[in-house]
Amino acid sequence: MKNSIKIHILFLCVISLFGCSEKKNPEDAHIHQTTKEHDHSDEKIVKLTDEQLKNTTIQTTQCSYSPFEETLQLQGVVDVPPQSLISVSFPLNGTIVSTTMLPGTYVKKGSIVAVIEDQLFLELQQEYLLTKLEREQLGKELSRQKNLSQVDATSKKLYEEISTKDAQMEVKQNTLKKKLQLIGVNTEQLQSNSMSSKIVIRSPITGYITKVHCNIGMYVLQGNPLFEIVDPTHIHGSLTVFEKDIDKIKIGQKVKIVAPSLVHDTIDAEIVLMSKSINEDRSTTIHCHFEKIDDHLLPGMFLRGLVLNTGTTTPSIEESAVIRFENKTYIFEKKSKNEYHLQEISIVGEQNSIVYFTSNEPVENKQYVTKGSFTLLSVLKNTESGHSH
Repeated sequence: MKNSIKIHILFLCVISLFGCSEKKNPEDAHIHQTTKEHDHSDEKIVKLTDEQLKNTTIQTTQCSYSPFEETLQLQGVVDVPPQSLISVSFPLNGTIVSTTMLPGTYVKKGSIVAVIEDQLFLELQQEYLLTKLEREQLGKELSRQKNLSQVDATSKKLYEEISTKDAQMEVKQNTLKKKLQLIGVNTEQLQSNSMSSKIVIRSPITGYITKVHCNIGMYVLQGNPLFEIVDPTHIHGSLTVFEKDIDKIKIGQKVKIVAPSLVHDTIDAEIVLMSKSINEDRSTTIHCHFEKIDDHLLPGMFLRGLVLNTGTTTPSIEESAVIRFENKTYIFEKKSKNEYHLQEISIVGEQNSIVYFTSNEPVENKQYVTKGSFTLLSVLKNTESGHSH
């Protein structure tokens, strides 16, 4: 909009300025008439008279060539891999009789997070010890019958029966042992005087409690989640990339992460993984590893990511050289001292007052106007309108 207003103002100024100068010099008027005739053959050429050139300031430069670094803005959340986000549950029903856990509590692997109680726990321990004791007795009888079976056929049959029963009891004992180990009972140290209806629940990882789903006195069902614990050492950023930008993303690219809810500097990260599928909204997901873990980052927290994408080498020029007119973009090439060619370009990006562009015409080793472009455009459009001054 500003460029449009500037063009119209300059257009009026140039008409007035150049109109006055041409009235003072009949020879210049003749040259201007020649310029008009030339413009009819090529509407993109503007040729100034010496007097016009004297009354305006034009500066030129050559295009530069450099990789265009495009900043891609992404959004996402803090995420953790499945092995770093643990739901703690208990394999049997019971009543929570003790817990001091709150969201944010730091726990080490193996530390107690709760105590649960039920009569069944006591019965399982009792049954295991009785089965163990019965097997010990069967072992002694089995050894005695083995010696007798070598001389007595009747004893041999009894030996086989006892051997079968011992095998059955071994299966039962092992089953009970696995059940007790599953709820955290050390069967190697279990004695009749150490049996208890209370079982401690321990943290399977080192990390922070993020959710608490139980309280003292609550009767919980087997398998229901009691706590959620996150291991922050593997926390990462999960960012969304839309289909049109997928070709700009590569493994190993650096990312600047910002968490709007936290007041601190950006977090450096690196793209380590990229999803191989496209979602219904035409997007995919990339995973970024944080170079330094911030203890304030929590799973699910909103993130913004800035990816610096270095593209191919592209011609660039100062922003002041670029003219935006009638939904198109142009620059003026200096053909000679008085002659300038309006060349259409396509902008691929802008950074720090530098415009990166492509063009169907070669731009190597050519001079382009960086100051006075709007004046030249005003003269060109004035000439096309067929007005003489």
